[in-house]
Amino acid sequence: MKFLIHILFPTALSVVFLSCKNDKYETSLESKKMDIKKVEEEIVNNKFKYTDLVTEWKANSSNEFYLMKKIDDFKFTAIYKPYSILVMEELQDVNIEDTISIEFQKKTANYNNMHFLNFSIENETFKNELIKLDVENNQAYYDRITYYSFAAKNEAYIVEDKDTLKCDFINFERTFEAKPSIMLSLGFTRKSTTSNYKNLKFVFEDKIFSKGKLIFNFDTQPILLLNYLKPLS
Repeated sequence: MKFLIHILFPTALSVVFLSCKNDKYETSLESKKMDIKKVEEEIVNNKFKYTDLVTEWKANSSNEFYLMKKIDDFKFTAIYKPYSILVMEELQDVNIEDTISIEFQKKTANYNNMHFLNFSIENETFKNELIKLDVENNQAYYDRITYYSFAAKNEAYIVEDKDTLKCDFINFERTFEAKPSIMLSLGFTRKSTTSNYKNLKFVFEDKIFSKGKLIFNFDTQPILLLNYLKPLS
């Protein structure tokens, strides 16, 4: 599963969390919206290059692909990574100019039925490895490692319009004390073949720190645009 490596990246992004404890929408970065019309025109005119794709992703990932919520001392972030970016990373050493190349299309065929997200949990006051928080012994520590490596995927799902998508794979990145957070990469297989879904919601049930069901509602327009690289209309 080579793509697991590519969806791990340190930059945080902003998500809508709905919680009975805290329903305030928060984003720590200046809002900047993608110019959907401009990108569509570039695609139509075959002027949208690999370099443009990466630039567009980096410029807008801090608000339209990244959602964040603070509850008590905890900060939860959910990051949606368009699969075109995964392909872009795999083809970074290939000397190809336009994004509608044969190589690009072959690669996207491996990912276009999937949703990819990064999900992280941080605590503002705890500076040690986060899975050690309130852990009483070594066995409990190793149990948490096992939980986030395997069982935590059962707490995550995506709602795409009327379809509920279970988590098919999870990758737990061990950061130890270098970055005291829990970082997960998640993959979900789509049921529908349509490339024009209207709603996309990521849900995670936090059972370790008892923060309940966290719901992130993503704007589908920039996701659809970068996933399928074609006009939305």
